[in-house]
Amino acid sequence: MLDKRPADWNWVVARHECTAAKMLGILKKLAARDVATRNEQLGDNQYVFWDHGDNFAVNLQGSQGGSEDTRVHFALSSDGQKLEISRGFGKPAVGVLSLALGKRGQCKWVKSGEEMDPWQVLQWAIGPLLFG
Repeated sequence: MLDKRPADWNWVVARHECTAAKMLGILKKLAARDVATRNEQLGDNQYVFWDHGDNFAVNLQGSQGGSEDTRVHFALSSDGQKLEISRGFGKPAVGVLSLALGKRGQCKWVKSGEEMDPWQVLQWAIGPLLFG
């Protein structure tokens, strides 16, 4: 079903409310759920979700070095406007996502010009770790 906005819909208010901090909170909640679901499917606690307040990470249980294969870290950029995703501890970002109102007026992450819902960001970022 298409989201139909009225002709006088206030996009300025919607864009103001479309913040990286708010969207990071949504990602955090969904990532914690995804890790719990995957651990339940596997019957053990193979994966760990770490909430560090203004950032979070998903790790393979028992991984110490935080190599690219065992850790995905999510944090806001220094200006608080973008999401930086890195694989491994202290590694450079493999993805930097910005925010925009999507074609239907919903707050979306944007990677390389592609609008992404939060679940799509997580599938791209932690999918290889959870299903690799």
